Amino acid sequence: MTGPTPATPVVHDLDAAPRTEPLTSPIQAKLSELLGHRPEPVLVLLMELRRLHRVTAGVSADWELLAQGAQAVKDQDLLTLSERCHPQTLRQLRWSNAMLKHDRFSDSIGEEGVVT
Repeated sequence: MTGPTPATPVVHDLDAAPRTEPLTSPIQAKLSELLGHRPEPVLVLLMELRRLHRVTAGVSADWELLAQGAQAVKDQDLLTLSERCHPQTLRQLRWSNAMLKHDRFSDSIGEEGVVT
């Protein structure tokens, strides 16, 4: 069994619109509608930061895998692209992580997750 040669183009069929929200989002939205209330603003912000962090972590893994694939098929342009872009993603990941740990959230959420 032989793999692709450097002259053979590698075709990737990637989903143009990957799912980035939890599978339970429609249920959560309907439940909020039925209960007639909205989450506190700080919780909404925390949920969005959590989603952003999750998506960014996924993009970071994608850059890693892309770089490994580029090395395997000896595609220097693709490897250079991933080496240039992955550090930006890591910077975004560190930022979102720092925001999740920020004092304003720990001060706003008291014991047992109750917004104070």
